Formats: sequence, C-alpha cells, structure tokens
Amino acid sequence: MPEKPLPKTQRGLSSELVIDRALPSAQKPPSKETNRGDTRTRKNDKVGDIKIGLYDIDDAIKYYFDEVIRPRVVDFEENISVPVMYGSPERWVSAQRGQYFRDQKGKMIVPLIMYRRTSVGKDTTMNFSKIDANNPKLFYTFEKKYSPQNRYDNFSALQGVVPTRERYSVVVPDYVTIQYEGVIWTDYIEQMNDLIEAINYSQGSYWGDPERFKFSFSTWWF
Repeated sequence: MPEKPLPKTQRGLSSELVIDRALPSAQKPPSKETNRGDTRTRKNDKVGDIKIGLYDIDDAIKYYFDEVIRPRVVDFEENISVPVMYGSPERWVSAQRGQYFRDQKGKMIVPLIMYRRTSVGKDTTMNFSKIDANNPKLFYTFEKKYSPQNRYDNFSALQGVVPTRERYSVVVPDYVTIQYEGVIWTDYIEQMNDLIEAINYSQGSYWGDPERFKFSFSTWWF
C-alpha cells in the first residue's frame, strides 16, 4: 500500500513560489528532499534578522526630536536644550500623579517633552491580505533590468554577452497606524508656544533616521 503523501507546509509553499517567479523553467533546480544535516544552525549567530518593530518606531520619534527638531527654549537669555524621553508606564504614572516629572533626587525636570504610544491599529487604507494558504504573499520577487556593473548594449548583444540577472525578494510589511500622546512642561507660555510651533512645522514629514527607515507623521491636535 503506497504511503499517504504529507501536506506541504507554509514554508514549502513559499519556497516553491520564489523559485517559480525568480527562475525561468530551464534554470529551475531539480526537486529533491532537503537534507537537514546540511543546514547550519544560527544558535551562536551574532547577526540579527532585519526587522522593523514598534520599538524602532518609538525610537524614530526620539531621533527626530533630538537630531532634526532639536527643541530649545530661552530662559533668562539662556538657550536651553529641551530633553525628550519616552513615557514608560512608571514615568507616566509618576508624572501624572505629581503634575511634574522628577529625577531621582526629587528635583522637577522643566522644560521637558514626554511621549508614549497609546494604540496600534491596522491601516485600513492599505487593503492587502498577505496570508493566503494557496498563494502566500509574504514577499515579492522582482528583477532589476539594468546594473551599472554589468552593462548590456547592442555591442554586447553582437558579441553574444548575456547579462547577469539580479533578483530581489522584498518582504511585505504590516501597514499600521500608531497613535501617540505627549506632554510638554515649560515655565512660561511663550516657551510652550515655541515648542508647539517647532513640532507643528514638521507636520506631514517623514520621521526617522535617514540611514535606516522613516515613517509618516501627522499631528492631530495640541
């Protein structure tokens, strides 16, 4: 009696989809079972996976405050840099209870900007379902038509030079809308107005480290 075939896993379906899209029929490798003895473990691997999480978005806000907006106020003809910190639950409760945030010695920190994440929801404007058992869209594979390292022109075609194909697999992200709330402490209303104007000036821009990832930012109210 023949053995009953096992159903394919999600990883198996995804790998077949990449091969079908990336390679022409003549270059597809022969199908064979994977020898797990040839695989390598990542137990001691110090290189982490490339990913963007909620922490990276929280850090992008602080980076934009510190490196781009650079909030400052003038107090007694002295230009003071305003510190920015993320409001962890302990910090937020302490600030709300005492109306001000204090350091370890009990001294009030003024001026100060504190923010925290309040909600995370799916972006309804990006209607995209990437989880499908029959056709999973966890990533897309596309081919780059031109490469400066491997130029292909009419002369190369006459010489029979075949251009090298460059293919990339891009992970499909989760599109979410994240809401934040913040509190600004200052000694005077004039200082508060300067900080609000500086934040409102960045309305609609992309916040984050230019060497990494940026995120669209918009302010709703003050």
